[in-house]
Amino acid sequence: MGYLYMRMKSRGHFVVKDSLTEALLQLMSEKPFAEITVTELTDKAGISRATYYRNYSSKEEIISGFMTRMIDDFHKTYNITKIADRFVREYADYMLEYTRKYNALLHLVYDSGLSSIYLGCLNRYVLKKHSEEIQSEKDYYLLLGYCGAEFNLIFSGVIAREGDRQVDPEEISVMFESA
Repeated sequence: MGYLYMRMKSRGHFVVKDSLTEALLQLMSEKPFAEITVTELTDKAGISRATYYRNYSSKEEIISGFMTRMIDDFHKTYNITKIADRFVREYADYMLEYTRKYNALLHLVYDSGLSSIYLGCLNRYVLKKHSEEIQSEKDYYLLLGYCGAEFNLIFSGVIAREGDRQVDPEEISVMFESA
């Protein structure tokens, strides 16, 4: 099998994953996550059940893939080289602005009780990105604490619904700067 074949196969793999993600998010806007069946999902995505199971073992895995791509894309546009870069106002401003772009999708995830998937993806990304900087158990837990703080700011404030406590982005930026 040549290079071109492998490239085409890889591209097809991404098309399948994107189709399933889009279909799942659409269905989540129509009905509760727990009520969405694999058959509904594959019909909406236009793929077979066999293709679904070749790529995913659960609907949650689709959400995890989406969240991982979102976090990866964020870090491609805002390159962080060391842990300290996460505690500057510029980072906080950019993170808050970036997550607002995904407000509707993050609401779907939150309303479905799946926001912990985001936290797991963020934890994995940050721990991997900064693995060489972790010198002690304390560093490890501080990073996890940071991830929890970022998660809570996003899901408890930035994407808050009307009537929820609204977090002032300026306030958050100042908190980051003083951390």
